[in-house]
Formats: sequence, C-alpha cells, structure tokens
Amino acid sequence: MGKALELLSCDAGQVLVRQGDPADRTFVIQRGALSSKLVANKNDDEAVRAANAIEEWKLQGDIVGTSSVLFGKYVETIMANEAADLLVVPVTQEQLLKQFIKNPGVALAFGRTLARKVKLANRNLTGAQSSVARLEQELSRFYTGFYELVNTTSKEAEGEDMILDALKEAKGSKTYSTGKSLAGDTEESAMQMTRVIESYEMQGKQHKLKKGEALCRSGDPGNSMFVVMKGKLAVVIDNNRVGEINTGETVGEIAVLLGENQTRTADLIAEENTVVGIIPGDQFPKLAMLQPAMLISILKSLIKRIDNNYTTMADQGAKEKKSITRLLGKPDVDVEGDHRALAEKFGTLIEEYEMPLYREVELLERNADRIAALKEKYAEWIAEAAAAAAQKGKK
Repeated sequence: MGKALELLSCDAGQVLVRQGDPADRTFVIQRGALSSKLVANKNDDEAVRAANAIEEWKLQGDIVGTSSVLFGKYVETIMANEAADLLVVPVTQEQLLKQFIKNPGVALAFGRTLARKVKLANRNLTGAQSSVARLEQELSRFYTGFYELVNTTSKEAEGEDMILDALKEAKGSKTYSTGKSLAGDTEESAMQMTRVIESYEMQGKQHKLKKGEALCRSGDPGNSMFVVMKGKLAVVIDNNRVGEINTGETVGEIAVLLGENQTRTADLIAEENTVVGIIPGDQFPKLAMLQPAMLISILKSLIKRIDNNYTTMADQGAKEKKSITRLLGKPDVDVEGDHRALAEKFGTLIEEYEMPLYREVELLERNADRIAALKEKYAEWIAEAAAAAAQKGKK
C-alpha cells in the first residue's frame, strides 16, 4: 500500500510501538508472539515489560495494529513476548478506509474483532476507572449538550425574534463553538444512521418512547441495535445511572456484531420523549454490506471507546486530570457562565412574555450547578492549568 513491506526480526521484550504514537503500520506474525501493554509512562520499557498483557497474539498470520491505524494513533503499546519474525505492512488510515468500503465483508469481520476488544476492555476496567471514563463523557456533554440545545431551540423558535435574540450571544460563545467541534462526528453519524433507518424497508423499525419508559432491560436478548434519532436514553445498571445515549449515537452494536446468545447488560430508559430506530440483528449484515459507510461509523465509535478505556487503564489519575484541565480548565472558556447567562435570558422571557422555555432553563441550570460542583472539587488542577496558560502567554 505505497511503501514497501518489511521483514522484521525482534528480540523478546522489544517494544514495537507505543500508546499514543501515530499509527502508520500493522504487523503480521510469521513466528513468535506479541502482546499489548498499558502503563503510565509509555517510554519506560522496564515498566512495559513488567505490566500484565491486555491482549496477546501468537498465531502465524495474526494481524496486529489495524484498529489503531483506523483510529490514527496506537491505542496500546505493543511488544514482543518472545523472539519474533514479523511482516511490517505500512498503511494509512485513508488506505484502510478505502479497503473497507471496497470490501464491506472484511469490515464486518473486523467489526466483530473490535466488539470482542471492547468487551475485553470493559471487563478489565475497575470501578474507579469506569467512573473516570464516564467523567470524560459527562464533561464533553456540557459542550455538545449546550450546542444542541441552542440549535434545537433556534429551529423551534423560528419567527420568535425575542428568543432568537437571546441565542445570539450563546452562538458566539466558546462553549458553543467547542460543542460544535466535539459534536461533528456524532452529527454525521446521526445523518448516516437516519438514512439507513429510512431506507431498505426499515421505515417501520422506529419506536417512540415517552419520558421514563424503558426501551429494554438488563438480561433481555441482545438481538437488535438501537439508533437514537431524537431524544436521549439513560444507561442504568443496578438502579444507578452510569451514562447516556444521545441523538445520533448507537447502542447494542456489540451484541449484534457478536451474534447469538448476547444479552443486554443495562436498562435503557428514555430521559425525555425519544424516537429510536431499530436495526434487527439478522438484518445488520445485509445493511452493512449495502451501507459500508454506516459500518465504518460504528467501527470508529468502537475504537474511540477502546482508546478511552485503555487511556484510563494506563493511568487513571493522568486521564482524570487531563480531562478536567482540557474541558474545565481553559481560561478563555466559561462553560458554567455561558449556561447561566442563557438560563437567565430564558428566565426573563418566561417572566415577561410567558415563553415556553421551562425545560431549557431547568437543563441549563442543572448543568451549571454540576459544572460548579466539579470546578470546586478539582479547583487545584484548574488553577494549575490557568497558571500554565498564563505563563505560556507571557512567552
């Protein structure tokens, strides 16, 4: 695929690639065995060798690193367990995507591999690590949720000049622009999934849920994949809310990819009036062959989940700090203030003109209070980030 193939002989304990480095090649085992490792300092070879393996490959012909190439960076550090002979295959993300579009059957088989990798990563996460992974998602939602609320309100208020005027400042905020950037992939996924649901005789496979209704319960058969076309689902395990599925996002793809005897691992509850598209498991392979772009969207989503979990497993504290400083510690972004300012403007419109914006105000104020609580909890890290930014600005 461009650059020449290379035969590589490596010693036991030799590190081939490191987590976070740009991914531009895969390895095909001719002899020996490879394993993936996760450590806090990826450049500490001694720590890499001492770490437990997350995954191992030891069969001739095993291909290692493909998921990382599709993601654009290595999601794990890969080392030789023993002396090994490898075929090094240079490949770019673009080249891999072209092959998947050309050969959707290969992409589908790769999807099953990713699904198993996600399940493995989930099993290896401790309770504390799972909480950190969910924190990253929550912080991102402060931005994407703000962006989506502003856009949705703007569309619904067409012709209502007072509401549109109240939204102007919000649309010019850093919170809105950051949310737009973070939501880019999700919006494209939403459009792609909507086209799939509305095509290929899938029109009848839509289900409307009222707030509080359950789409499925833990232990139910995992024989279909769900696409949230409008609204939001809460993910609930043992009566604890552990996450959410928002418009454009999918859930259940792992069960569908892995096939029979899979069951739901959580309750999915509508947090507002929600419309869900349903793709039956027995129709998924056909749709994947007809719509390879849909499948690739799912593959990218799975790889993001793997990377998020692996980064947390490598260094829980560093992941938590990075998430806080990146999403709450930017001195030029007042995500809490933007939420409160818009809530105040909407509140004025409710009081003076009885505008129907109660739900929006409640959501904005709830998120602002949660942001304030997190800022107080992580005040030291946020102060460090502000000081570092100020020092950088002086140079």
